[in-house]
Amino acid sequence: MRVVAVLLLLCTNVQCDRAKQEIPAMKDIDMIQGTWALISGERHGEKFTDEVVKNVKLTFVGDILKTQKKNDVTEAVFTLHPEKNPKGIDLDMDGSLGRGIYKLEGKMLTILHGEIEEPRPAGFDALKSGNLTMLVLRKERE
Repeated sequence: MRVVAVLLLLCTNVQCDRAKQEIPAMKDIDMIQGTWALISGERHGEKFTDEVVKNVKLTFVGDILKTQKKNDVTEAVFTLHPEKNPKGIDLDMDGSLGRGIYKLEGKMLTILHGEIEEPRPAGFDALKSGNLTMLVLRKERE
């Protein structure tokens, strides 16, 4: 009887592990899709004003990033590099490449980037150099 109980328990554990393995982990490209509201940020060492913060939204659709500032909307093609440490993001704006890093934690997204054609920041502590832009975003309800 004990042997049967142990075998039954082992079979149940194997089945549960197999089910966990079959559920694909959500990828960053999937989690980033949607509209994100700017909640804070800074550019070149200067914090964004409340007016800027309340009027900026970023929307990721497929591989397109739409940035809305009041009535102005710009678009860029983005590519994520989740295999890098820190994770990387590239923005192609009409042939000009911007390189940054990102941190995606649930409904929060932080992006740090420099100017067009500059090297990718090495880490988030590079913000102290004063020549970078950081965006802190919260995902809006879908």
